[in-house]
Amino acid sequence: TPPQAQPVSSPKTGAQVYNNCLGCHGPQGEGNPPAFPPLKGPTEQLLRAEGGRDYLLRVVLYGVQGTLRIEGKEYSGLMPGFAWLSDEEIALVLNHLAAWGAPKGFQPYTPEEVKAARAKVLTPEEVYRLRAQLKLP
Repeated sequence: TPPQAQPVSSPKTGAQVYNNCLGCHGPQGEGNPPAFPPLKGPTEQLLRAEGGRDYLLRVVLYGVQGTLRIEGKEYSGLMPGFAWLSDEEIALVLNHLAAWGAPKGFQPYTPEEVKAARAKVLTPEEVYRLRAQLKLP
């Protein structure tokens, strides 16, 4: 008999989901200047900023477009959204990013939190405008 096709299962770790990101942002979140910003340090700053947790979730979900100033360098372009990933996969990858420097007391992202964020669809430009409301160094 021919071999049975194995069902494709959803990635089970944030590192596996991050494979979608590493082509631009690098295997360790170091970025790829001048086109793609680092994630490692800036993610920690975002998670410490009021509203930053929600902003980061929306960047992954809907993307971001506009000029970002990160660690003294400007990055202009478009990051696509990953709304095609499951709620679980988005929570996993966000928690993977948070592992690079989440503040003390960080509560991991949950699939329910991602699902709630999907209730208000944003364009990448609208996500960019959310960034301006954050108090970032």
